[in-house]
Amino acid sequence: MLAKQMEKTNKGCKMLKKKSWLLTLCLVLLLGVLAACSGKKDAEPTTSNTKTEDNSKPKKGGTITGAMDTAPAGIFNPIFYTDAYESNILSFTHEGLVSQNKKLEFIPGLAKSWEFNNEHTELTFKLQDNVKWQDGQPFTANDVVFTYKTMASPGYIEAGGVRTEYVDRLLGYEEFSTGKAKDFQGVVAVDDHTVTFKYAKPNVLALP
Repeated sequence: MLAKQMEKTNKGCKMLKKKSWLLTLCLVLLLGVLAACSGKKDAEPTTSNTKTEDNSKPKKGGTITGAMDTAPAGIFNPIFYTDAYESNILSFTHEGLVSQNKKLEFIPGLAKSWEFNNEHTELTFKLQDNVKWQDGQPFTANDVVFTYKTMASPGYIEAGGVRTEYVDRLLGYEEFSTGKAKDFQGVVAVDDHTVTFKYAKPNVLALP
């Protein structure tokens, strides 16, 4: 009897040891899985409450670098340049009264609006407010008058000027360009932000 009881006790101990070993193995495997999951979580990028920069809006300042296969002539004057390379550079540094979109429609530039008279002999521009030159001086209608008066002046062509198509239809061009008249009637500053172009004949190609 005692021998049989001892044998049962030994079997019970073996089974208990086997179950303990299995329990320990399961616990180790469970800890391994948890550790792996924890490692993956740490590897994921954490979200931050800081706001990311919005690159869709234009920013002031910075540097632009361009490459050209031919050096420009170096004149950099919008009423005297002749080569296309300078035209590309001037498009970054100068702006016209109007420009054109992809549909070839006229859109505002330095002028915010424009209007013809009934006879199509006068074109009046309203200039943008608060436009300044690089030295901080305000851009006004007098600057527009100066530019067109220069292109109509005696000696402009002799000095190498090639933009007479902008002024040769304006009122009084022949008289002023030949020195017969002291004042140029073709462009008049109405006020600081209004300038009127006057033409000798009705002109459907008036927008500069």
